[in-house]
Amino acid sequence: VADKTVLDLGCGLWNVKDMEEASPVYFKNKGAKRIIGVDQNEKDISVLKKYFDEHFPADGSEFLVKSIETTNDMTGLIAQYQIESIKCDIEGFERVMFKMDKSQVKNLENIAVEYHNRQLLLGLAQTLKKWGFTVINHSLFTYASPDMGVITAKRD
Repeated sequence: VADKTVLDLGCGLWNVKDMEEASPVYFKNKGAKRIIGVDQNEKDISVLKKYFDEHFPADGSEFLVKSIETTNDMTGLIAQYQIESIKCDIEGFERVMFKMDKSQVKNLENIAVEYHNRQLLLGLAQTLKKWGFTVINHSLFTYASPDMGVITAKRD
């Protein structure tokens, strides 16, 4: 993510005890140019805005209270913010990506997606391949169902 604009879909804090563990902060500390964080939890978005204002002032990061329900929701953010990297953890709405075509993700260099069932994993793998990406990491959760994990891919 170094020097990239990262779209963090599902950037909420979800019981994070140390802000350094929050995904937007993690990406920023890994050298991301700016973060576009999206979550439905208004309280978490407010906390992230305040944290970034204090720790990363004027870096261009933005945090939005928004749901991702359609392909247009996703492609609109990618185009508007010139997204280069995506982290997607939006509990099932990852399926909106299946309807996107390669031209809509032409500026993306890498993507990481959390999945919650085998069908979603297979659909994501097919979609990423169709877009010209190669899966470079597949991690399973040790604390959950064996059908849950994260796949990370980069452009070929």
